[in-house]
Amino acid sequence: MQDSTVEMERLRARVRELEGQLARAGGPGGGPMDAIGKRMAVFEAILQRAPYGVVIKDADMRFRLVNQRYCELLGLSREELLGKNSAELFPPELARGFDEEDRRVMETQEPLSRTSSVFFGGRHRWLRVHKSPIVDANGLVYGVLAAVMDVTERQVYKLALEESQRRYHQLFETNCAMKMIIDPADGSILDVNQAACAFYGYPRYVLLTMNVGDLCADGRREALERVRRLAEGCPLPLEARHLLASGQTRDVELHHGPVSHGASLYVYVIIHDITARKRAELALRHSEERLELALKGAGMAMWDHNLQSGEIFVDERIQDLLGHNYADVGHDAKFFWSLVLPEDAPLMRQAIDQNLTGQSDSLSCELRLRAAGGDYRWVQVTGRVVARDEAGKPSRMAGTLLDISRRKSAEQERERLIAELQTALAQVRTLSGLLPICSHCKKIRDDQGYWNQLEAYVARHSNAEFTHSICPECAAKLYPEIYARKRGDQAEKP
Repeated sequence: MQDSTVEMERLRARVRELEGQLARAGGPGGGPMDAIGKRMAVFEAILQRAPYGVVIKDADMRFRLVNQRYCELLGLSREELLGKNSAELFPPELARGFDEEDRRVMETQEPLSRTSSVFFGGRHRWLRVHKSPIVDANGLVYGVLAAVMDVTERQVYKLALEESQRRYHQLFETNCAMKMIIDPADGSILDVNQAACAFYGYPRYVLLTMNVGDLCADGRREALERVRRLAEGCPLPLEARHLLASGQTRDVELHHGPVSHGASLYVYVIIHDITARKRAELALRHSEERLELALKGAGMAMWDHNLQSGEIFVDERIQDLLGHNYADVGHDAKFFWSLVLPEDAPLMRQAIDQNLTGQSDSLSCELRLRAAGGDYRWVQVTGRVVARDEAGKPSRMAGTLLDISRRKSAEQERERLIAELQTALAQVRTLSGLLPICSHCKKIRDDQGYWNQLEAYVARHSNAEFTHSICPECAAKLYPEIYARKRGDQAEKP
């Protein structure tokens, strides 16, 4: 619009020049209006070449002259405009506004400039209008000269730019993420948002006097090197340790991108506080180390079964457990099942199915797996469902493998010893060998040197049971009468 203002001044100068010529021409035999008529053609030719709309109104605020550009702006012909006033051409509210401006310009004899949006001819337009009073040599105001430019495109661009700046201000200044603009040449901080001020604990005006090296716990040199890498387009976010005003140190992650302003290039940085994440990662790493030590100390290997893909992941300790190359076992479910002794496979599948269907909280079974040398080793498999899909179906199982070969060997040895002991105990109740027996009373001496009645010793060291009777020799000797009578009775029987 500055160009249009300059051009307007040229027109005003040209008008004053014509006014002087008209005044000089207004001698005897001719008045000012006759002179205006004589010069109007020349003046109108000048106005017609103007790149913007030009209009002249008289003191009654009627159109006396318009150029072609003004007609194009309104979409009306010259004949439709000349001699008309604003009320005859424009909507009432718009016409009243134009007339008030024209009246003020003529009364104050001061120029007026404005840019406004008007609705005319079925569309909205942004118009830049400059109005000046037309004054004769005697100081009499007899009209208004107006220059009108259609600045719709420029105004739309300006509004879009203002909206872009507003959005940038909103995104940068009011965003909860910490943001900063840095000059990569020396690391100076050019701008920060409120979130960064709150995070670092400094007022904005203090941060704008600082260098990014003042915030870096690793030192200014390291900070400037990091900014240089950001400016060169390092594709990955960088991690750093920054100092707060309180003296605390925080772990931060820097996301960045280049921004240009004219010929200058700056670095736009978004700062994320990752202190809690770093602490969690450290705690997780320590937990994994402890788990690794526990599994290694217990001689266990870990397994993880993806039920959706069918893959079975076994960790590196399978090599210590069975001697197989980890690369061979890795994620191959078929290879894993090929290691199971065929007669033990149903037991394993049954334990898995019971856990999957909820019949058991966990699975635990003992089976034999083929080692790299071809021999089978006893392994205890434990685990449970550890994840489910959105429908509640099991999607993942995990657990451990424990070599129990020594325990199984000990159990087999124990069973063997128990069997031997049972056999020995059975043999203890079978009398054999030489037994010391008294030749007179027939008592038997035991291992402790005590003499026992024959029937008591035999009953204690065998499964035999005694009933009491008497042989014929002893009966004849001890009970001769009874024995003789019994013999006689037996002889009388036929």
